[in-house]
Amino acid sequence: MAERLLPGLERRLKAELGGGADFGRFTRGGYSTDASHYQIMPLGVVIPRTIEEAERAIEICRAEGVAVTARGGGSSQAGQTVNSSIIVDCSKYLNRILDLDVAGRRVRVEPGIVLDDLNRQLKAHGLWFPVDVSTASRATIGGMTANNSCGGRSLRYGNTRENVISIDAVLADGSKAHFGPVAADLSDLSADSPLRSLAHDLFALGSREADEIAARFPKVQRRVGGYNIDALVPGRNDVNLAHILVGSEGTLAFSTAIELKLSPLLGRRALGACHFGDFHAAMAAAQHVVKLAPIAVELVDATMIGLARDIDMFRPTLEAFVRGQPAALLLVEFAEAEWDENERRLKRLHELIGDLGFSWNRSGAYWGGVVDVLDPKLQGAITELRTAGLNIMMSMKEAGKPISFVEDCAVPLEHLADYTSRLTEVFERNGTSGTWYAHASVGCLHVRPILNLRLDKDVRAMRAIAEQAFSFVREYKGSHSGEHGDGIVRSEFHEFMFGKRLVHAFEEVKDRFDPDGLFNPGKIVRAPKFDDRTNFRYGPDYHADAMKTRLDWSAYPGAGGGFQGAVEMCNSNGACRSLAGAVMCPSYRVTREERDVTRGRANSLRLAITGQLGPDALTSDEMAETMKLCVSCKGCRRECPTGVDMAKMKIEVQAARVAKFGLSLQDRLVGWLPRYAPYGAKMPWLLNLRDALPGAAKLSEVIAGFSAKRSLPRWRSDIFAGAATAKANGREVVLFADTFNRYFERENLDAALAVLNAGGYRVHFAKPVDGSSRPLCCGRTFLSIGKVDEARVEAERTLAALEPFVSRGVPVVGLEPSCLLSFRDEIPAMIKGEGASRVADLALTFEEFLAREAQAGRLNLPLKRVAERALVHGHCHQKAFDAFSAVETVLRLVPDLKVEPIESSCCGMAGAFGYAADTIDVSKAMGELSLLPAVRKADVGTIIVADGTSCRHQIHDGAGREAIHVARVLAMSLQ
Repeated sequence: MAERLLPGLERRLKAELGGGADFGRFTRGGYSTDASHYQIMPLGVVIPRTIEEAERAIEICRAEGVAVTARGGGSSQAGQTVNSSIIVDCSKYLNRILDLDVAGRRVRVEPGIVLDDLNRQLKAHGLWFPVDVSTASRATIGGMTANNSCGGRSLRYGNTRENVISIDAVLADGSKAHFGPVAADLSDLSADSPLRSLAHDLFALGSREADEIAARFPKVQRRVGGYNIDALVPGRNDVNLAHILVGSEGTLAFSTAIELKLSPLLGRRALGACHFGDFHAAMAAAQHVVKLAPIAVELVDATMIGLARDIDMFRPTLEAFVRGQPAALLLVEFAEAEWDENERRLKRLHELIGDLGFSWNRSGAYWGGVVDVLDPKLQGAITELRTAGLNIMMSMKEAGKPISFVEDCAVPLEHLADYTSRLTEVFERNGTSGTWYAHASVGCLHVRPILNLRLDKDVRAMRAIAEQAFSFVREYKGSHSGEHGDGIVRSEFHEFMFGKRLVHAFEEVKDRFDPDGLFNPGKIVRAPKFDDRTNFRYGPDYHADAMKTRLDWSAYPGAGGGFQGAVEMCNSNGACRSLAGAVMCPSYRVTREERDVTRGRANSLRLAITGQLGPDALTSDEMAETMKLCVSCKGCRRECPTGVDMAKMKIEVQAARVAKFGLSLQDRLVGWLPRYAPYGAKMPWLLNLRDALPGAAKLSEVIAGFSAKRSLPRWRSDIFAGAATAKANGREVVLFADTFNRYFERENLDAALAVLNAGGYRVHFAKPVDGSSRPLCCGRTFLSIGKVDEARVEAERTLAALEPFVSRGVPVVGLEPSCLLSFRDEIPAMIKGEGASRVADLALTFEEFLAREAQAGRLNLPLKRVAERALVHGHCHQKAFDAFSAVETVLRLVPDLKVEPIESSCCGMAGAFGYAADTIDVSKAMGELSLLPAVRKADVGTIIVADGTSCRHQIHDGAGREAIHVARVLAMSLQ
């Protein structure tokens, strides 16, 4: 199958798919990688809106002699979803439930539906699809089927193959077929069925190779290598032709509908966290633990624990259940129907660990014991930690990273301890070490040696390690491909593991289905060498040129003072593609476009700064479009396990573009707001005419780009001035009056001052040391338009004013989260020195300060009942800096107030984003994801709470409700 772009292909696809085809360099670059270390630039990308469009795209590609690769979430770790072909992305539109049989526990779905999304819809019926892969938030059913995915609870539920009933598919010749259970003699297939001749040939192959299959196929549960030709051998009672497609990695057909077997939801579970002082001892214990019949036994090693402790979102979880410094944990889960039985098994687990010689009172290898985890919320947090294992491992900031290539081996449990010991020795001989985690229950440990694939010596070490590891696996009669599939990384080794005869049989299967190589060539059979660097993300000529950056990236390696290394932290695992919960990534949740997710932006940045998207790609219009819908929510800063901070990276991109092309009028009006605000306050009537005079709003849209669909913040003359309180004996605090609250919502500052006074605090307001009358500013508005130098001027001015206070340890408290938290994030990245560090250490949101004071027993506020219920929307930056819990804590100080957080992502306003004519529709759509519907459902007696000025504006415009700051709630309670 030709890999070059043939004349007419782009034209035909665009004309016949109604715009669902894209051959742009940025789009192609976004699909050139998956979660593996490979990168292959596709010819183009098709995003079909219907199955019929997908079929038409395949038909056109077949006619033009161009290969097709189907893709879902793009989270493959073996390179299955990258190819020099046309990529067909099923995830945006082909995501419907087609039929649900609750009584029969069956569901039929399109291939692009995401596992978590499917299970959310099934939950109401008490059912779920139980192949609970770690990438459930973005893995599609089509991808899981193509990969024959497994989950952490495969001990009970098996792999995808064991849970697929049937598959409807388009074959390479364009015919359609239903793959499902059939009679061994094919008597239930009609004479004109396209499957009859195909199935006959497949069964003949199975019969011919039955002895070889019996001899060479591993007898372990985790075996997904090659094609499932064991499903074709005679004598089976469960002949199902769908099983030959499961695990075929999109190389045989294109799945259009997949029928799944469902299971009842799990009930209450019991979790035992077994601690071990020695890794080898933990591996030896696994074979005994599984005899207690848990549904899962998951390994977490010391490396993963150490890395997770450095990640904000995982640190509290570890503190809640990990004792001491274990070398390894085995997380053992029981989920029997009767709770008493779970308790009995947990008790037997304690006894077993004790019988094996482990005790909290011992030291060394036999230190350890079991910590019971019965709280469902903590269990969920531990599951989140465990399933983020790969990304946690990839959070190492060094150039070397844990690399996936022997991470998928599975060996019988009785050999697990020896296998891990021998492989550790191999790592040491090759000058590296490995990280270990995952499925101890089935002998499938995700071990990744730390290598720098930019270096030839490390690439050579990768082959040496692979060959030795696979020889151990073959010796133990295990599987070299346990759940992550073959792709590029393992297909080369099929002959070593299965023998020439079975590899030839695999090729026969491929050729019988797809003689011209239409579907995803180079996977499973006839694959390239796994260490061919021309297919690597970091190829032989990979490098980044010197570049000017404005922020501090010194924690990372590479060009731009470390900017390159920060961008390369994205491993494309796709956690940012989550569609619900938390914050990341709000723009993707609206558009479902790869370009608009953190991964897509990071890939574009990496390709741009390394010259792979052409000259000046960093400042190009395509890059500006890629970054346009990033609302700088900082969700990725906290929720991306590798710590990709796209908000900060966007500042660098905007700064580079502004340096080259200058600013728009809208940019100037936004950026310079703190400097002209004092003048605006003197003539508010004039500036407010924009929303009063007919046609004025539309004129502002034409001239300045502010949407006429949205009112602007209302100017006022009675701005907040603020005076220090004279409580000589009170604890000191600086109240930082930000621009937005000072000029537009002084009620919040008045309320905060009243609360602090009532608490007996001595409140200071910092003044400019240069004697200027212009109030202080954090510089946030300048950062939002890429004017870092101007932001630095404002920040330095403010730091100088705060220095007399912070030098004696006085906390700095602010009301607007995005402004206050700049002192902990962007300002130290702009300004190095003790002054910025001191302010960063002492900068607290209003709620953080009060919660800390309350915990220390120093807060005494005479609060009274104000309402029964408060519905609270957390500002994105509060969540990013783990400051939202303080909001809940402080609101619960109000008597009889039921505090309910809204499970919401970004509100969608994001400063100027929600006012701009070219982004207002996306802004409104973000609000409609969860925030605005929740507010509309609230009764009139419910207090709506939101600390962000933008959030309050969005709620007002979108739901017709007034939201108030926490400070005002407390002030109301005082009265």
